[in-house]
Amino acid sequence: MKSIDIFVPATQDALRHIMPASAIVGISGTPDHDHTLVYFEGNRFGADNLRDFEARLQVALGRLLARYTTTAKLLLPTATLSRVATAREIGDTHVWVVAEILDETTLQRWLGNEDLPRIGGSAATRHRLASEAYRHMSPAQLSRLHSRAKSEGRDLLDLVFDEAF
Repeated sequence: MKSIDIFVPATQDALRHIMPASAIVGISGTPDHDHTLVYFEGNRFGADNLRDFEARLQVALGRLLARYTTTAKLLLPTATLSRVATAREIGDTHVWVVAEILDETTLQRWLGNEDLPRIGGSAATRHRLASEAYRHMSPAQLSRLHSRAKSEGRDLLDLVFDEAF
């Protein structure tokens, strides 16, 4: 799977079951072009680990990819949704991030006061994945990256991330 679409409601009909600022994901171009199956996460219960869009996106994507049995899934008329972004997996990590924002204004309106997600993942996500990759690099790779980081004035984990993913 190359990318997954990120949606926001385009009509009031879609809002009946989905909380504001929810991460809503689905796959466009299904055989039934009139409807789209979406999975979502709105943090209905106020969990601390789901306060930002990227975290809610991970949960919604997990549901879609695993086809979980969940009440956070709807088959909606495609016309009730606006495609505002796409998500992609980072390598083979099972971590998905926003790859492209197609309609920044509409997505920002949906998120309210929350910041737009960072293309390519938050700094915390990138550093977590880079730290994992760092542990598996050879001494020669690490030496080369340390030298590059120093000469370019860049953060070592940013270089590790770029190299690994």
